[in-house]
Amino acid sequence: MTATTRPLRILFCSPQIPNNTGATMRLAAVTAAKLAEKAVDLVFDAAGLSGPATTFDIERCWRDIHTMRQHVLLSTPRYELVGRILLGLESNSPII
Repeated sequence: MTATTRPLRILFCSPQIPNNTGATMRLAAVTAAKLAEKAVDLVFDAAGLSGPATTFDIERCWRDIHTMRQHVLLSTPRYELVGRILLGLESNSPII
């Protein structure tokens, strides 16, 4: 079983996801969203004055990724929650 398939097997075959697995999956999602945001920011910056133009596709990508990163499940404070769980502390949140 690979590192990719193990969390998926747990997700689909278990009635409840163990906290450590859920925290690892959340860490991967938040990190992927953060890296996608950085990638779009690099392209937006490279586009110069064309970037903010609504006729240019990168403007829509920039707006979408920055809006997505504001979602509670993909925002930066999720790193704290994941850290608490991985350190064995109380999560203080009903949602991982």
